[in-house]
Amino acid sequence: MKKYIQIRNELTVYLIYLQLMTSLTPKKYGGISNKTIRTSLIETSDFLNNAAEDEMINKGPILITHLQKTIDWYKKTFPPKAPLEQIAEELNNIYLENKDVYLQGLVYGWLQNIMDCSKMGFPEDLPFHARIGLGHHAGFGSVEEEFLLRDAFFMLALAEEAYKNMHTYSKYWKESNKPNDPELANRLFGTANQNVATYSRLSILSFFSFVEAFVNSVGHDFSLRNKDILSPKEIEILHGTKKGRYLSLVSKIEKFPSIIRQDKKITLILSDPKQIREPFKTFIKNIKEIRDSSVHYSPKKEAIWRKPDDWLNKAKSTSKLCLEISLKFWMACYPDRKYPQYLNGLDYDKHINLARKRLKLQDKIKNKIE
Repeated sequence: MKKYIQIRNELTVYLIYLQLMTSLTPKKYGGISNKTIRTSLIETSDFLNNAAEDEMINKGPILITHLQKTIDWYKKTFPPKAPLEQIAEELNNIYLENKDVYLQGLVYGWLQNIMDCSKMGFPEDLPFHARIGLGHHAGFGSVEEEFLLRDAFFMLALAEEAYKNMHTYSKYWKESNKPNDPELANRLFGTANQNVATYSRLSILSFFSFVEAFVNSVGHDFSLRNKDILSPKEIEILHGTKKGRYLSLVSKIEKFPSIIRQDKKITLILSDPKQIREPFKTFIKNIKEIRDSSVHYSPKKEAIWRKPDDWLNKAKSTSKLCLEISLKFWMACYPDRKYPQYLNGLDYDKHINLARKRLKLQDKIKNKIE
């Protein structure tokens, strides 16, 4: 019985470890989405669950030897930082706590704690709480602020296209020999005007949301990676609260760097109006006011009604301002690091070009189904 238990336990650990590693591997490289690999794991699992004691003792070691080659390759490529038994136990607990793990992915920080992830192809500065895809999503990582940034630029690209279409149609209307139909013209131009305003306004809101998500993410990432050396007060602030009350975005931008920086210097002063410098002055005064009026409108707040030219110009200036704010905040926290690589270095041209390509792909989809 003792030998049976020993073989069964070893095979269980190997199977769970291989399930993890093949789930992290894209299909084309032999991941769990590959039918042959998946079938092999299922057969091993069936043997583990159904084999009698004699069969386990006789065939188990042969199966372990067969699996050992793959185990050794993964261990060499992604050296473990913990015993396989510990990895298997922790992963099993994750599966028990989260039935949707293949949909939601695994926390990147957990993976970094148990193995060397340097060859997975993810940016070095990917946040602790980022999610790493499994199975069909293997090879991909995701974090909330990236989604918001993509949303913001996509809305900006839509606003640009709507503005272009409005002027193209205006030219067509003026040059065409069609009977004058002012009622139709008013409806079309009114819709085009509204589209520019809608996309621009949503773009501004998304850029503001991105800045807030990015600041929160930087604080959360640092608190998770340094929880053993931070004070409870510092952790509370990095989680966005102080004495149980939520901190404003402006307060977080000011306070986080002094906790994260090694020299603990306060480099961004935003609580004293006399010491606020650009671009933060414009961000706080103009962009935040537009965001607040759009979310909590009242006649006393910033006007929502604007001409399409004004809305598009405001959206473009907001996009550049929010990236500048985010970069300055990042460098205030990490003066010796590169710009955040997991967000393409917050490079404006890269992001707007990605959004425009996405828009073209959307048009291709539309053309296919029409």
